[in-house]
Amino acid sequence: MDKSIVTALSNPHIPCWTNASNQETFYGRELSVRLLRKYAVETGLDTGCDIDLIFPYIRRSSSLLEVGGGYGRVVRKLLEKNYQGEINVVEKSRVSCRELAENFQSNIVLNETDILKFKTEKQFQSVLSMWSGVADFSREEQQAYASLLFSCCAPGGLLILDTANSNKNLPHAISTEKQYYSIVGDGFFFNGYIAEKDEILLNFQKAGFALLDYLEYVTNKSICRRIFVFQK
Repeated sequence: MDKSIVTALSNPHIPCWTNASNQETFYGRELSVRLLRKYAVETGLDTGCDIDLIFPYIRRSSSLLEVGGGYGRVVRKLLEKNYQGEINVVEKSRVSCRELAENFQSNIVLNETDILKFKTEKQFQSVLSMWSGVADFSREEQQAYASLLFSCCAPGGLLILDTANSNKNLPHAISTEKQYYSIVGDGFFFNGYIAEKDEILLNFQKAGFALLDYLEYVTNKSICRRIFVFQK
């Protein structure tokens, strides 16, 4: 294994990784879709329990942006719940984009790009960042992530942010320290940073959002998670 990778894994508190490096070492690889499906089952998110919780907030919105569509877990659940608005998805991974296009081409507007470089004149009534999407960005990147999502949100619109409660007891994590974690497998690895509640509030309020609601829930696999509902 590359020496820098070993360093990152053994010292996860060192800010030597970025969202771009996670794309290179995991999300952009062919195995990522299969593993994401597996992880969803093992964490209880395959049921769409998070979407059940947030649906009352978004059901009447005419336009929605999902940031990080993955293999289509959220899109599929929205369609099952008969969401009537336009579904837009931003996804950087070519592997995930191929999966989304094959299964949902007629149901979504797919943007294959890095969210931090996403440019659009359109603003959305609902913006979703689910399944710890924010944690895929380093601590140093999370403020920029918050500001970008603010620019995507229409005035009065909602941002819904889902993340784990902490880095403790994360399935598959081989190392956790100071809110950082690393997950490694045969031929892949990625890192994450789970901000504390006050840090998330600070970042997103600094970007311009106001907290509308805060929810805590437990999946059917006993994984504790939390949802922030922000309004622009």
